[in-house]
Amino acid sequence: MRGFFAIALTDPARQLLTDACEAFRDAAPSWRSEKWVDPANYHITLAFLGEQPRELTDALVTRVTPAVGRFRPFQLELASIVAAPRPRAATMLWATVHTGERESAEIAAILRDAASDLGVEPPRRPFAAHVTLVRARRPRPAPDDALAAASEVVAARSRLGTVSVGEVILCSSTLTPRGPVYEAVERIQLRGD
Repeated sequence: MRGFFAIALTDPARQLLTDACEAFRDAAPSWRSEKWVDPANYHITLAFLGEQPRELTDALVTRVTPAVGRFRPFQLELASIVAAPRPRAATMLWATVHTGERESAEIAAILRDAASDLGVEPPRRPFAAHVTLVRARRPRPAPDDALAAASEVVAARSRLGTVSVGEVILCSSTLTPRGPVYEAVERIQLRGD
């Protein structure tokens, strides 16, 4: 199974990001032909596992459930739209997280450490809570005015970008010619115990 642990977004948060992406594309039409993520697939990846046997992912869920379950449900708030790794040579656009970043990072550390203990190669980059919106085919400038337009959409309707996080989801990812298809495989509830 090709999988990852994630935080799901609500429908209003997905719509907010869809509108922010449209504002970016209106201000930067040359970006329209890039590989935009289907809004149904918007999420925050906590730990990417890659292709792993189902026995390993089952063992990982069993191992992390007590530690992750000790977290209380928390609020996560989308903040702004940024170019990654940098605006002059962007390969992605991200929606960053404002509130809830610390909790997300703590859960991600538990998941990543446990996955590494079971032989999953650890990520090369440090964790940064974000939602990937688009992947550019090659590095390219992300205009400041387009980033500002997209971020203004998020700021103006910030209430819609607030998500109550009550679970962490293990998702499978099936690659298809039309893009990846994600499916929830396991859910770990945040109970605060």
